[in-house]
Amino acid sequence: MIAVIIRDGVAGYASAATPGFAMYRNLVWGEAAFERWVSEFDAADRDDFSESESLDDAIFVDHDGKRIFYPAEQVGPEHPRVIGLVNRLITAAWPGYTVVNSYRDAPDLLTHTVWSMDDWLEDRDDVDHDTLAGLIDAYRDEEYEDDDQYEDDDDQYEDDDSSDRGLIVTDVINANPPAAGTAAAAADTPAAAADTGSATIDLTEPVFDFDDDDDRVWVTVIEPAGTVRHRQLPALPADVLDGDPDAIALLLAMPADDVPDEAVTLEGLIIDQSRPAVYHWSAPGRAAHFSRIQSGGFNQPSDSDGYAAGSNDGYAVESIDGYDAHCRLTGPAGTPMSDAQALGKVFPLLVSTKVFDLSGMVDAIGGKIKRVAVLGTGCALVAINFPVLLFGLISGNLRAAAITIAVVTVIGIVLFQIAKVKFRRRFDPRKNESAQDDGGPPPVAGPIDETERRAELDRRLKAAGLPSIAAAEPYREQAFDLLGM
Repeated sequence: MIAVIIRDGVAGYASAATPGFAMYRNLVWGEAAFERWVSEFDAADRDDFSESESLDDAIFVDHDGKRIFYPAEQVGPEHPRVIGLVNRLITAAWPGYTVVNSYRDAPDLLTHTVWSMDDWLEDRDDVDHDTLAGLIDAYRDEEYEDDDQYEDDDDQYEDDDSSDRGLIVTDVINANPPAAGTAAAAADTPAAAADTGSATIDLTEPVFDFDDDDDRVWVTVIEPAGTVRHRQLPALPADVLDGDPDAIALLLAMPADDVPDEAVTLEGLIIDQSRPAVYHWSAPGRAAHFSRIQSGGFNQPSDSDGYAAGSNDGYAVESIDGYDAHCRLTGPAGTPMSDAQALGKVFPLLVSTKVFDLSGMVDAIGGKIKRVAVLGTGCALVAINFPVLLFGLISGNLRAAAITIAVVTVIGIVLFQIAKVKFRRRFDPRKNESAQDDGGPPPVAGPIDETERRAELDRRLKAAGLPSIAAAEPYREQAFDLLGM
């Protein structure tokens, strides 16, 4: 982790072996606590930014410009409401300062590193799939690879190692229209087929079968006549961001979706063909998607490679302020995320003083690892010894079989104990605890005592106009239990 403190135009650098995960938690305690913590770091310089990953682990405090910077990627998942809550907490602790979460919004900060904006952008690939059809195909491969109903579909791709095959849709089979009389049926009657290419996407099977707590993207298409169609995707592929008519046709042909809850919605896109206009919102870490929309096919004339069909003037492109704005522009009330829900996704991290390196993770889940290792060793010994016992029963030489089983069991137990000792030495969580005793920096900024830290966080939440920890407890993420928080 690298901290850069800028005063009077001069940048001071400090670094520590502490990983950059959730480093924002060290900013919520105010300037004095943060700078006391950083003062224990080792001296560093701009060359320490030689790896691009160091940019994601960095914190900048610009006293000249009254700015605090931490990358949105440090908040996982990158939920706009959660990042906004963390930023409110930080700005309350740093009066007069603003918080920035993307180098795109503070390109001058990169001058204090060895990276230029162009180099940093080139090192980032924010789009994982080229086409919506390929995204559907890849999702089905992942979700249903062991399901016989897709066995025949997989055979046609057995020589293709790509997870995104870039399929072009010619015929969309939709046997799952909205139920008659429902709101979805009134607002959204999908097209039966889209004849645009050379392959077939079957929509009679689930497209994206999300669990209730799966994160997703909310896409809304408003057709020229005003029909509103809502879709849920696991990610935004390149052809949707570019306004490719094949992708839009496939979106329209997909079965109708409900409006997702804000708590599971990381990003939103509205394609309003009636205006025409495109609206986008996301966390700052996904700002590349908006840049791609601005430079892509949506603002090309309709006779330019077929993009922006239905408009000869191109689309107006606008960034909007999150889920609430998406609801206002498309009609539904939706299910907004409360501050208590957002706090439930981060307060265990804010209260915790754990260091999230590999040894910290091993410490947190060590008991579970040990139980699995013991069970695995026992199963291995049974698998090895059973044939020996069976041979002894058949041959009548049970004494020799018993000796062999005893020797194998003893050797197995000894090897297990040796492996356990080596594992403990390699990932000893007490190394982090002794770092402070040896003169190293404390693990985190702010109070170290858990009770004091929790009380101080509650006080700061109240000062920021946010709910208490007790109000957020019902929304606590279960993953924190695995980490021992």
